Amino acid sequence: MAKPHWKHLDVATLDFNDKATWDMICAGNTSGVFQIEGAGMTDTCRRVQPRCMEDLIAILALYRPDTMGELEHFIRRKNGLEEISYMHDDLIPILEKTYGCMIYQEQVMAITKKFGGYSDAEADKFRKGIGKKDKKLVKAEAEKFRDRTIQNGYDEDIANKLADFLEKMGGYMFNKGHSTGYAILTFKTAFLKANYDIPYMCSLISNQKKENGSTNYEKVGYYIYQSKQNGINVLNPDVNRSTDWFTAVPEGILYGMNLIKGVGQNAVDTIQRLRPFNSFEDFLERAHPDGSINKTVVIALIKSGAFDFTKRERVELLKLYGEFRFRTKADDIKPVSGVNKTHIEKLVAANIVRGAEATDKELCLERWNKWRAMQHAQEWDENVMGGNIFSWEYETISYHLSGNPFEGIEFKPWDDIEDEDEKALVGGTIIKLGKTKVKRGRSAGAEMAFLSVETQDGVREVTVFNTKWEQFRDKLTKGAMVVIRGKKQGEAMILNGMMTLDEYKETQL
Repeated sequence: MAKPHWKHLDVATLDFNDKATWDMICAGNTSGVFQIEGAGMTDTCRRVQPRCMEDLIAILALYRPDTMGELEHFIRRKNGLEEISYMHDDLIPILEKTYGCMIYQEQVMAITKKFGGYSDAEADKFRKGIGKKDKKLVKAEAEKFRDRTIQNGYDEDIANKLADFLEKMGGYMFNKGHSTGYAILTFKTAFLKANYDIPYMCSLISNQKKENGSTNYEKVGYYIYQSKQNGINVLNPDVNRSTDWFTAVPEGILYGMNLIKGVGQNAVDTIQRLRPFNSFEDFLERAHPDGSINKTVVIALIKSGAFDFTKRERVELLKLYGEFRFRTKADDIKPVSGVNKTHIEKLVAANIVRGAEATDKELCLERWNKWRAMQHAQEWDENVMGGNIFSWEYETISYHLSGNPFEGIEFKPWDDIEDEDEKALVGGTIIKLGKTKVKRGRSAGAEMAFLSVETQDGVREVTVFNTKWEQFRDKLTKGAMVVIRGKKQGEAMILNGMMTLDEYKETQL
C-alpha cells in the first residue's frame, strides 16, 4: 500500500545526508538495521550521535572487543568531552576525520609511508606483519619502523611513541574498505526503515521464515513489538485479505498466513484460491474438504484471529468447529449409524441404559451418539479450548495483537524505579527463555535461567538463579504472562519472586 511520501527508490542515487535516517540512528531506533541493532551498538549510536558516513564507518570499525578503549576516546572527542590532540602535526591529515583516533589499517599504512618513508608495498607488508599478532614478529616490525622514522628525520621521541602504539594496537586496526562496505549497507537499511517503514518491516518480518521452512518466531515477535513501538499498527491475519507474507495495507501491516504456526504453504495456496469466504461455515464447506486444510490449520487460523471478520468470538468458532468435526466423523470419537452388542454392553456398563432399554436399538443408538458427542466435547475442551485470546495469539503468531493482557494494571515506570531496588515489580510476557548450568560455587552444576520479558516499558532481561528457577520453573515458560518481583540492575533485573498474571489479578481483587 503506497503512501504519498513513498516514492520509487533507486538505491544507486540514495541520499546519504537524509536527515530522517540520521535522526533515527542517533535516537537509537536501530532494530532491524544491519550491524547496529544490538543493545551495545544501539547505545553506541546514541552516544556518538553520528551524522555522516565517516562517523558510521568509524563506529563499525571500533565496536570490537580489542578496540573498545579507543571507541571511548572517539566518543568523547567527537562530543567535545576530550581534547583532540595529535602526537605530531603530520598526523593531522591522516587522523583528522577520526578526531585524532587511529582506527583503520589504511591509517597505519599512511603513517608508515609518511613517517618511515615506506613504499606502498612496504606499508602493506607492515600492515600484514603486525596483523598476525605474533609478538616477536610485531616487535621486529615496530623496531624497523622506529629506525626508519628516525632515519627519515623525525625525533626519537615521536618515533618511539608511534612505534609503541603500533606495536600495541596496530594489529587490531580494521580495514576501512570493509567497514565502508558494511556502513553503506547499514545506511541503506536504516534509510528504508526511516522512509519506507511499513514495507521495510513487512519484508524484515517475512524474512524470518527461511527457505528450509523454519521460522525465527522470537524475531517475529520482536519486530512486531518494535513496529508497534514506532506507531505502526499490526493486524491479525485474515483469510480473506492476508497473503503468504506480511503486507502493507491502509491500516498498517497485515500478518501473513505463511507465518502462522501450523499453517503450511499448501493451505495458504488453497485459501487464496478459494476465497473470498462469506462466513466460517462457508469456509468449512468449501475449503475443509481440501486435504491441505486439516484440523491443525483450522484451529491455528481461528486462534490467530483469521476469522475475526465474521464478528464472532473465537471461543464460539472453536466450539462450532469441534461440533463440525464430530458431525462429519473427522475424529476418532464419532457418531455411528447403528449399534452392535459391544456398543450396548458399554452403555449398560456406564449405566446409560437400564433393563429393557438395552433391547431398544433406536434408543441405544440415540444415547450412544449423545454419549460420544459428550466425550468428544470433553476431549475437545481439554485439548483445544484451554487458554484465552492472548495465549492463543502467542501460541500461533508469537504476539498479542488483539490487545494488552496487562491493560488496567499499573506498574511503576521502569525509569522511576531506583537502581538496586530489591522490590522492583514488572509485568510482561516471556518472549525468550534460555537455560544454563551454574559453573562455580556451592551450586555448581545446578540449572538456572535467563528470561527476556516484554513489558510496557520495553524488553527486560531477567536472571533467575538456581533456587528460584527450581521454585518457579513450571510457571516460567515461553509465552507465559507473568508479574516478576526482583532487584533492578541497570536495564535488567534479578528475579526474587513471581506470579502468573491470573494469580496477580486475584491478589488485586
